[in-house]
Amino acid sequence: MGLPVTAGAGPVLGCGAVTVAGDERQDDGRGVEEPVYEVIGAGGLGGAGGLSSAGAEDDDGLPPGPGAARVLLGQALVDVAGYVRSGRFWWQAILILVVSLGAALLTVVAAGGDVPPDAPGAAYILTAVVLVVVSCVLAVRWGRHPGPAEGGPPPEGLFLRWTVVWGRGAVFAMLSALFLLGLAYATESSPAIAGVAAALVLLEFVVFGAIGVGTSWWFGKIAGRIVAWTSVLVLLAGNMLAVAAMLPAVRSSERVLVAVNIQRDDAGRLVSWQCLPELRGFTEVYHTGRIAWMAAGNPLVLFILLTGESGSEEGALGWLPGEAENAADGSQVPCIEGQEHDGAGPDLDLPLAAVGIALQMITGGAFMAGGYLAAGRRSASGG
Repeated sequence: MGLPVTAGAGPVLGCGAVTVAGDERQDDGRGVEEPVYEVIGAGGLGGAGGLSSAGAEDDDGLPPGPGAARVLLGQALVDVAGYVRSGRFWWQAILILVVSLGAALLTVVAAGGDVPPDAPGAAYILTAVVLVVVSCVLAVRWGRHPGPAEGGPPPEGLFLRWTVVWGRGAVFAMLSALFLLGLAYATESSPAIAGVAAALVLLEFVVFGAIGVGTSWWFGKIAGRIVAWTSVLVLLAGNMLAVAAMLPAVRSSERVLVAVNIQRDDAGRLVSWQCLPELRGFTEVYHTGRIAWMAAGNPLVLFILLTGESGSEEGALGWLPGEAENAADGSQVPCIEGQEHDGAGPDLDLPLAAVGIALQMITGGAFMAGGYLAAGRRSASGG
């Protein structure tokens, strides 16, 4: 004998039975089956972060947990493996390597030099430089238009696409290293340049890939394209032009005393000097230490600095890093206003390469953050 049910009175509990008013559903004691939700989309990855709602973020907008990160990395690895297996990747990579070497040889000839083996070091270095620049452009291109992997759709999701970009970039960096090592062996040059160039290629895929991916989510199609390629121009040339334009602002006439006991390090930097009381005269001094950091994020400047620190003695790389550091420290002229230096102070130790890497990482992170927030706003508004 059942219990009476009054409409609108809600559920009435009885022995071994639950009656729900309004829809006349009854449970005779067995547990109610929980609803099952099926993850839809490309591999369950979507939204701003490229992860399913089951593992990516909670209602408070917290970042993905370790489990979601493993899923993301796994899907990125599948995409990268599929892309590397495709013929498209290989003909693109081979074409880039050959064109880079050809551009380096043409530059050597145009500058009045000879082709290898008469000028082996120059062609080797210039090939590495071209590969670094090409990696910046290719990273933005892949970030905005990744293209499908072999047998699958293009990667979707902000973090998934970025991971795929630098994953593909890691493969391209390894190919670049092998190619440059072959050139180093053929030209009897330092293999350290190949290692530095490959590491820098990977860094540029991380940074410029973030620019390409971030602008895709942050802006519209046309605005995103303009912002992305403008950022590439700024990082490749604009920062150098800005430093050159600001040189008159840091120029001044200073009193200089006679410098003695001048010592330089292996990179050519001034490390210590002493000053005599005799006046040497007045000279025009550029306080480049105030603005040199602006150019530190340039990939070419980073290449020069890092190859110099690697111990390479290839041509200009033996003295360019030292001159760049002197410019960053503003120490091209010793004994300005009688200031001595014994090599122990911190004023000549500005880590210009570290500053450049930090500037690049901050730039890439800013674009990723902007894209993530913009995608979150669109998701919240239902757009």
